[in-house]
Amino acid sequence: MWQARVSLRRMLWRLLLALGFVVLGVWIAMAGGAVERLSGGVIVLMFGGFAAVMLAVLRRRGSVAIEVSPKGLWWRQWSDHPIAWADVQRAEVRRQHRQRYLCLWLDTPARWRSPATAKGVALSKRMGFGDVALHALGTDRTFDDLVDAVATYIIVER
Repeated sequence: MWQARVSLRRMLWRLLLALGFVVLGVWIAMAGGAVERLSGGVIVLMFGGFAAVMLAVLRRRGSVAIEVSPKGLWWRQWSDHPIAWADVQRAEVRRQHRQRYLCLWLDTPARWRSPATAKGVALSKRMGFGDVALHALGTDRTFDDLVDAVATYIIVER
């Protein structure tokens, strides 16, 4: 069984980066006219939201974020239980700029996801990233470790 846990160091780095952008947004908003206030406000809202997500994830530091086992793949962010390997039609590594994703196409995606992920699945599918676009960001393992672990159970197009 392979596991990736939430990494305190990696999540703190992302939190500090997000908070830095919040400070920058406040500074821009206070710098001048209507355009600056609007731009600064958008920056504060967007990166403030990212910071809130990072804080929520930090509360789970050390807990399992991704688990790959003979039963299937469990990604805490996407599902409440493992996705069975038999339900995976295809797995492929895809890129969006410099970020890599392990994309899975499933026979019955609704069976595996939690209700909170439904909108993300629709967006992922429209972008061509399958039903699940998995990454290892904020964990103590690398993306290559994840792909290798999954490849022991199913074929992954690289």
